[in-house]
Amino acid sequence: VIQPNEVTFNDILESYEIEQQLLRPELISPVEEVLSWYKHNNLTMHGIRDNSNGRLVGFINAIPLTDEYFKIFQQGKITDVNIPLKHIRNYDYPDFYKLYISSICISPDYQNTNAFKILYDSFISVIIKLAISNEIYFSELLAEASTYQGERLCNAIGMRYIKNTEHNTKLYFGTLIPPSLRLRNNKGKELHTFYTRIFEEYRDIFS
Repeated sequence: VIQPNEVTFNDILESYEIEQQLLRPELISPVEEVLSWYKHNNLTMHGIRDNSNGRLVGFINAIPLTDEYFKIFQQGKITDVNIPLKHIRNYDYPDFYKLYISSICISPDYQNTNAFKILYDSFISVIIKLAISNEIYFSELLAEASTYQGERLCNAIGMRYIKNTEHNTKLYFGTLIPPSLRLRNNKGKELHTFYTRIFEEYRDIFS
């Protein structure tokens, strides 16, 4: 697992190369764009490396958006290739945040290994740590599936299909407050249990 403050320029470059193998070119953010997101908020990218060779083998780009820009994305008219920094929130104070899952990718060479589970568990650990240490909670989640594997993942965790976008991808929506996702394995169940308690604590706000 790559710690949030240890993502390097080479990691971001390798994430771009992985996306080139999996996504249509017009859906891939430039290296400079992803680097600017990370410099703005170093929890926008989560990654894992192969210890034997130091290569990045999987990553998640997860971007906390302003309420305004989150609603714009839900319309399905724009891509996430260029997200203005003014619409990316920092985790600088306790609050409820809306999270956009920009991409989840595993290198083709590692798709039949335990790489995805390691990435999945580490990402959930970050979400739990943010909640416990900083009282930062994610209420709504939005994801754009541009591959069959992405659609399967969104469906598997219980995200709700919203619509097809104007650029031939599919938007999915889910909530952690109240918990609506089907999160598998022990780490997923831990997150579900934790957020169920948070929902009960703040039920008046979300009812």
